[in-house]
Amino acid sequence: LGMSSLGQSRLVYEQELEKQTVGRADAVITVADEMTNYFSRYAKTGKPECVTILNGYDPDDFGGNNLPTETAQPTQDKIRFVFTGTLYDQTESVFYPFLDALQKLKTENPTDYKLLAFDFYGNYPAKYKKQVTEKGIDVISFRGVIKLEEVYQQIKQADLAMLFLNDDFTFPFSTKFYEYLSQHKKIAVFSRPGAMPDFVKKHDLGYVIQPGDVYEQLQTIIADYRSGQLKTWTSALDISRYTVAY
Repeated sequence: LGMSSLGQSRLVYEQELEKQTVGRADAVITVADEMTNYFSRYAKTGKPECVTILNGYDPDDFGGNNLPTETAQPTQDKIRFVFTGTLYDQTESVFYPFLDALQKLKTENPTDYKLLAFDFYGNYPAKYKKQVTEKGIDVISFRGVIKLEEVYQQIKQADLAMLFLNDDFTFPFSTKFYEYLSQHKKIAVFSRPGAMPDFVKKHDLGYVIQPGDVYEQLQTIIADYRSGQLKTWTSALDISRYTVAY
């Protein structure tokens, strides 16, 4: 898992380490069935036991007492996209087409382009910021690391919450994913096909944006914003199933 970029000799080495590590364990706990099934292949006669414990969210994290009294005001008259957490290095296959689509939109439809605002909070590869600067994309802001309480406030104020998935990891459901859902935020998941984007599509949780259709999906989001559909939560998914107390 997560090794598609490795050469053959390194891949064999890493898989052998996996096998040895799992073989010495009493139990293996993962956050996705795909990972559990993967590690189960190393188990002999049911040992170690491999189990899945899903991620979730803590409702208290978004309680009023935990939020700062003074926060930045939402961007007015713009569609505000927010990403929180770590933007990983191995997401180029979805992040670079995202930049290309914005560059195209800026050239072909500057009015629509100026409607968009993308804020990234947390860590990110320097090469991504360099690409944004070189392409002249001024609707993306890398805000850096902020306090956790402020992260929750930024999620609350956003119109859409973003996820960028590594090609090898289109199946895990992160804590960030559930935190977004807890606030009834539509999600823009930039990803190749997999369990996570399939879940978003099945439950009407937002927009699945693949590398080849970023431009078209951005236009769909803009149209939904103008028609008032963007802020309407239509999913029937029971979010409370994913609290830490469930």
